[in-house]
Amino acid sequence: MRLVTYRSTVEAAARLGAVIDDLVVDVAEAGQHAGVRLPSSMLDFIAYS
Repeated sequence: MRLVTYRSTVEAAARLGAVIDDLVVDVAEAGQHAGVRLPSSMLDFIAYS
């Protein structure tokens, strides 16, 4: 697994994603589905660690 910063559109804010196989999974959204609060940006992830 690799962490990346991505944008879903050109205008969208940068988000924290995890590359799994060939897909980018939004970390914060995955956490929300699991009932866990996870950071939504790389800077938040660094501060969270």
